[in-house]
Amino acid sequence: MTKSTTPFAHFKETPSEALNWRLGLSVAVVGLVGAARGLDEGIISGMINLPSWKKSYGVHEGSDEEANIVSMVQIGCVLGSLLAFLVVDRWGRLRSMQISCAIWLLGNLLWTVSAANIPLIYVGRFISGIGIGAMPVYSPTYLVEIAPKTIRGAAVLVYSGSVYIGILLGYFTNYGVVRNVAATNMQWRIPLALNFIFAGLLFIGSFFCVESPRWLLKKGRTDEGTKALCWLRQMPADHPYLAQELSGVTDQIHEEREATAAGFMGAVKSLFCNGSNLFRLGLAIMIQVAGQFSGGGNMTIYAPRIIAFTLHGAKVETKLLSTAVFGIIKLISSIAAAVFLIDLLGRKRSVLTGLTMQAICSIILGVFIKKNVVDKTVTAANETAGDQAFARLALAAIYLSGVAWSLGVNAVQYVYGTEIFGMQCRALATSVVMAFHFLCQYGASRSFPPMMVAFNRWATFVFFFPLVCLLMIILVVVLLPETAGIALEDMDELFNGPWYKMGLTANKRVRALRAQKEELYAGGEGLNYRGESPQTPSDDGKDLDLAKPQTATRTA
Repeated sequence: MTKSTTPFAHFKETPSEALNWRLGLSVAVVGLVGAARGLDEGIISGMINLPSWKKSYGVHEGSDEEANIVSMVQIGCVLGSLLAFLVVDRWGRLRSMQISCAIWLLGNLLWTVSAANIPLIYVGRFISGIGIGAMPVYSPTYLVEIAPKTIRGAAVLVYSGSVYIGILLGYFTNYGVVRNVAATNMQWRIPLALNFIFAGLLFIGSFFCVESPRWLLKKGRTDEGTKALCWLRQMPADHPYLAQELSGVTDQIHEEREATAAGFMGAVKSLFCNGSNLFRLGLAIMIQVAGQFSGGGNMTIYAPRIIAFTLHGAKVETKLLSTAVFGIIKLISSIAAAVFLIDLLGRKRSVLTGLTMQAICSIILGVFIKKNVVDKTVTAANETAGDQAFARLALAAIYLSGVAWSLGVNAVQYVYGTEIFGMQCRALATSVVMAFHFLCQYGASRSFPPMMVAFNRWATFVFFFPLVCLLMIILVVVLLPETAGIALEDMDELFNGPWYKMGLTANKRVRALRAQKEELYAGGEGLNYRGESPQTPSDDGKDLDLAKPQTATRTA
């Protein structure tokens, strides 16, 4: 059977009915919770540079108090991501969203009324972090579970892309208040209103979505799960595409139940007592380490301060505007990754391309800081034409590093760490991975100011970040298999091989297996992708029995 090799041919594997407004609404509402994370990073990055904020809290640039205020959200996020598993698996993905939005609102309320009260802003940002920390657990999990495999990466990129929407709004709001609001407490309180607007809209929007069909089926709520999938795919229950998808899901649930116990201990056993899942957990954590310690996160959080190296004697207003442009570039890059890269180019190539670009940009910026900031103090008065050209190159490197981060690690870290796990332990694994994500972010953001001092600023960019990128490139090439286009129910087969060369051999093995299955499917009408005859559920879903496999072996 000849397959089309055009760039978007893989999208034809999904019937047009499945790509509908219902799926789009659900992806948009649950995916946009990423804006919470972005709003926090965008607002706080500019806020700590506002004279009105410094005066209100009595903190100065580079102080422990400033670093603690910035990083307190990450500490809360660690706790929030760990606790999220209990809610996400017990009460569902949508209910988890509603609870996290309420916690996020409470934390922001305390932050808003905390003027001149450092302990209260610590508490407020910590509570906000608990709500924000749950979001990258339930949101990518939900998006992975409802999206057809051909657009799974793009669906999850709505979450990571909305982070940039939040960052951009935070950047521009800071810029706006500096231009138009007097230097009082209102100057830093107005941007916080964005948090209340987003939390309220997303909370309301969640009531117009359906719960994850895979979670409902896992819970034994077969009728609801079938109806939810029918609603999302806009298909009747007896449609061949939907019947095949249901067959794969229910088979996987049955197999996982046979292998491990149900409930919390079953998830723990599945994740920590299974060598394949432990390896996947290690890969997912490795991507989080690459994301934070390669410099991408620090470029976002400390963007105004880093960009200031290239803007000699510029006003706070100019620095914030340049930072806002940085946010626009990241958002556009994230959209490009969702449309053209994550499902087309693949996860692995995206990460390798992004890390390579990040390393090059970091070195350029570091050399600039060494020559024009450390070795000689360039000011507006003594700046030469060569200095100006070098500064423009360094600023371009900063912007290009944002492109690299958006197209690379940040495009992959949420989808990969969710899609590679089975239903039994997906929520628990995502909780653990996101806890490491926020621990790494806390470590990176908290250590960046003292590292800049210890490494005389320039060496951080010339040596530390590029070396992390190089190490991660080697590990990704050798260990990371490609998951784009692989059905969630086929991930076990993908990771069924020697761990030390998984990135080199796994996809060749799966491609060969897939060719055999397609041959079986082409040669036997009614066979599913496993070469079996899927059970066709009734409209009310009562034919599905999770107590036994949902396939019948084909007879000659």
